[in-house]
Amino acid sequence: MRYRKQDRDSLEVLRKLLISGPDGLKVPLAQVATIEGIIGPRQITRENNQRFISIQANVIERDIVSFVEQAQQVIDREIELPAGYFTKWAGNSVYNKKPINA
Repeated sequence: MRYRKQDRDSLEVLRKLLISGPDGLKVPLAQVATIEGIIGPRQITRENNQRFISIQANVIERDIVSFVEQAQQVIDREIELPAGYFTKWAGNSVYNKKPINA
């Protein structure tokens, strides 16, 4: 959702904004969400109607393809992503001129 500027300028105002529950009951946003200010990117990026975050890495003295393959194996083995979450790798490898799109 995107609120009016005057409703976004204060965390307290955001916390008090009323939203409708499934039964029509109006409740403050703070009752269903944690509202906090954080330092970070000031935009939400979307692709195919889904939010995403980009993580960049510079790989030195190694080809990016084997790095991505190893990193994905570690993620598959050690991280349980919540339902609806996934990883997508993209980029270019200058080391061996092979495009990445895994």
